[in-house]
Amino acid sequence: MKFASQQAFFDFIKTLRFIASKELGQNFLVNEYIAENIVAKAKIHKDDRVLEIGAGFGSLSYFISLGEGEITLLDVDPKIISFLTEQFGQKTNVKIVQESILKHDVSQYHKIIGNLPYYITSDTIQYCLLNARQAKTMIFMIQKEVLPRLIARFGEDGYGPLALLLSFLGKTKRVFNVAKNNFVPAPKVDSVVVEIVLHENNDYETAEKLVKITNSLFHHRRKTVRNNLRIYLDDIEKADKVLSELGVDGSKRPEDLDLGFYLTLIKQLKF
Repeated sequence: MKFASQQAFFDFIKTLRFIASKELGQNFLVNEYIAENIVAKAKIHKDDRVLEIGAGFGSLSYFISLGEGEITLLDVDPKIISFLTEQFGQKTNVKIVQESILKHDVSQYHKIIGNLPYYITSDTIQYCLLNARQAKTMIFMIQKEVLPRLIARFGEDGYGPLALLLSFLGKTKRVFNVAKNNFVPAPKVDSVVVEIVLHENNDYETAEKLVKITNSLFHHRRKTVRNNLRIYLDDIEKADKVLSELGVDGSKRPEDLDLGFYLTLIKQLKF
């Protein structure tokens, strides 16, 4: 099935509410103007290698495929892969791949775009941050309630390992909100589009250490940083010694300490 116009393409997507998979977290964007604006934020150039995560029935793919970059459309659903192949497979700069993002080699991409399913949002962003080491920009649409986990600073709700990793590797900002009535089937909550601009010359070795130690220390959020560090090191005396050397109040909780503390802690532990 080929479509005579952009309007016809998006009118078709509106009919797909009953075939969306709850297990895969599928909600298809039907507002063509929002889709176009999301893709425009990526500023795709002819030398860019671009990945779309969870392409679905092509709301973003439609506009991504108009660009001159080297484009990969990724999805796990075989019926979607068949549709994408029919619509965009004839384009020489478009590659269509059936694979989970968490298994896909993202090291080659400069720009990554995606409407992310809620159940793998944090894992997907972390995976891309650590492994897409040529990436300059990531544009993600996420459920609005996830936003604090990306942009929160210490002491704020949502502050944790992902927010720390994002602040270490780049700058994250909200671009615009997307109301739930712009999807079929409509999700229970609104969404938000975020832009992540990566720093140049990132230290990915430290980034991996940051993920390891923050995931451990934030695992028991109600415990103090002293107790969490004792568990992590399996050494009470060493934990107390490290905190004393850093001049840090061990009674603080992990969310009360900023990025600078965790980077200094990494250096102090020499791991």
